[in-house]
Amino acid sequence: MANDETVPFQKINFAHDRGQYIIRDQTTLDAMVGERKYLLQGIDVDFERDIIIGVSRGFVSSGYNVVIERVIRNEQGLAVHYRENDPRPGAAYSASMHTACYFATVPKQEGKVEFHKIE
Repeated sequence: MANDETVPFQKINFAHDRGQYIIRDQTTLDAMVGERKYLLQGIDVDFERDIIIGVSRGFVSSGYNVVIERVIRNEQGLAVHYRENDPRPGAAYSASMHTACYFATVPKQEGKVEFHKIE
């Protein structure tokens, strides 16, 4: 669409359970972490200016990850394009577990936020 515009985004250090997330205010963010307030350490978002978007594959073994490639503003709102990466067959990876996720702040936007997985 001719009116589509790439939106800048800034990755933040945050992790959560498997899913796609749109966090528009501090109350929602606080509810997500519940008793685990340590998850918010180092996160300072101005919700008057920004929102948080995120994609998580949940708790997985090493070699799995997810990356937000681009965010596009269109007539409906925002389109978040992300890619899930799996370990290469036969590659050696640590057996350690981690949360494969990508959370970022984007300028506040009215309208819907849609997530599109890049194959």
